[in-house]
Amino acid sequence: MKMMLVVALLAACSGNNSGSGGLGDKSEESESGHSHSHEHAAGAAHSLNIPFDSELIDVKNSVQIIEGKVAGGVQRVRAELGEVVALAVDSDSAEILHLHGYDLVATIEPGISAVLVFEASIPGIFEIELENAGLLVAKVEIR
Repeated sequence: MKMMLVVALLAACSGNNSGSGGLGDKSEESESGHSHSHEHAAGAAHSLNIPFDSELIDVKNSVQIIEGKVAGGVQRVRAELGEVVALAVDSDSAEILHLHGYDLVATIEPGISAVLVFEASIPGIFEIELENAGLLVAKVEIR
């Protein structure tokens, strides 16, 4: 039976990284116009204990990475402001999963899914990628 590592996070990001402390100079701008960094601040978000199968989650999506490719192609996740979103990612190799704009990260290990759970509190389109591989996994659209 496959174990699932749940990393449940509520974004505490205001949409810009100034004053976040610990974020480096490597800023980029996402499609939403929010800058983000590839360096991560410890404690940038608050943990929640919401399992992926919880009724409290409004939008759920599962993604599988096989041999460095997103099964079925890059996913598109849509949510409304205020909804709770969960994305489970399973990969056949170890990686770091990063939701830009919200600056949420989770570790993926083979056989152990990473799950990001967050409140859709910032409107825009945000990329979720595998940091080390630079692989785009999904785009999250918050309206």
